[in-house]
Amino acid sequence: MNQEELDILKEIQKNIAVEEYVCQVKNQQGLGIIAHPFESRAHFDQYPPYPWTLWESDCFDGIEIWNQMSEWMEGLTARNKYLRALHPRRSILAPKRETLAKWDELNRVRKVVGVGGVDAHGHIHKLWGFIPKRIFRYKISFRTIRTYVLLKEELSREDHEQDLRKIYSALRSANCFVAHRYFGDASGFRFYAQNKSGGRAAMGESLAFREDSELIVNSPMSATVRLIGNGSLLEEKKGRRVVFKASNKGVYRVEVWHKNRLWILSNHIRFV
Repeated sequence: MNQEELDILKEIQKNIAVEEYVCQVKNQQGLGIIAHPFESRAHFDQYPPYPWTLWESDCFDGIEIWNQMSEWMEGLTARNKYLRALHPRRSILAPKRETLAKWDELNRVRKVVGVGGVDAHGHIHKLWGFIPKRIFRYKISFRTIRTYVLLKEELSREDHEQDLRKIYSALRSANCFVAHRYFGDASGFRFYAQNKSGGRAAMGESLAFREDSELIVNSPMSATVRLIGNGSLLEEKKGRRVVFKASNKGVYRVEVWHKNRLWILSNHIRFV
């Protein structure tokens, strides 16, 4: 089983069919997110991959589009393992293409939120058989892939349950984006759509398509911004504030690249 479930009150048995499991989460109005959906690797027989295969189900709400630990382990070879162990954050480059392609495909049919995760599993490994080294210490892991949530109202920081409702609601609505903190704090990033004649939509929201429809990106620093529409690369621009003209109805997202490395991934905006 490789689904993370949030916002449920009743524990679900794990020895049931996958379809029944994910639908029970949905029936409780829970938030189900598929973890590392296209995970694969040729090493580590003791740690087999757990890819997702039940794509015909519509009971899940989101997928993990970028998983730090899966990417790190999949890229290990006999030649690079020591370098990757010493500098783990440098080896995190980008999500799998098939993951992003499937995510775009799903969003053309229904809203599926994309999140990122560290999948932290810090452990001690002996380099060259005798030098103990803690691989991916937690303070390192939590400075890699992060999901930034955009809330419509501030957290109370006093009412824990109320604050969780706000965060879960934002995730369910795809009011969020994913970033690799290796390149810095991405909290200033914004991606939204607007019509000059009136109307505006943030990530996870919809807007009526007009001839004057635009997509605006505000980046924390100057970077290369790629516009992805209905799963295809449409345009690329560089700057801190970038404006694209929407060409048609459909789902749009952006990728922000810094020094030829992926930094930020937005969730989709829909023109209807």
